Amino acid sequence: LLNDGLVGEISERQKKLLAASLANVDRLANIINNLLDISKIESRSIELRRRPADLGALALKAIELLKDLADKKNISIDTKLISGDVTLVDPDQILRVFINLIDNAIKYTGERGKITVGFEVAGNEIKSYVGDTGPGIAKNDQSMIFERFIRLGGAETVARGSGLGLSICKAIVEMHKGLIWVESEPGRGSKFIFTLPKIEGQ
Repeated sequence: LLNDGLVGEISERQKKLLAASLANVDRLANIINNLLDISKIESRSIELRRRPADLGALALKAIELLKDLADKKNISIDTKLISGDVTLVDPDQILRVFINLIDNAIKYTGERGKITVGFEVAGNEIKSYVGDTGPGIAKNDQSMIFERFIRLGGAETVARGSGLGLSICKAIVEMHKGLIWVESEPGRGSKFIFTLPKIEGQ
């Protein structure tokens, strides 16, 4: 109400302060919602609505939703899709995994960097991955990166995240009987990989 001027005129300085306040309120609300989601997932109170889904289509939808963020940093996003990349999942939850991983890649990749989203078939599993040309992650940090509230990087990057996205990804993937991990070296980018079981007969 204050920001919209419905209770009286406000100065430009007041508008800036209100905008900062609203941004922080939104961020805190997002943290609370993420914590609630993690709690529901871990307590198994969320029931997966599994159905055949095209992983490539889900990845492309996530890329489209985040295109503006990537464009602002002149980051290109390449895809390496495979034919028959359909498996039995909860599409909404797996879309969330792609969104979190691609959003993280954009945050940590510098100007004019590159992100690659792709798939590989490995035995009875489909491996999905999101790679970037960011600063990479030290070996000592990789073991804790999927824990809650762990955020790596400088102050500007850290301020944009809640430190819960990768925890949510891990919980969702494990609910689907899959695994998630990171392959990275400092100065050589990062590659986040998660597996999902293939549909029998694929």
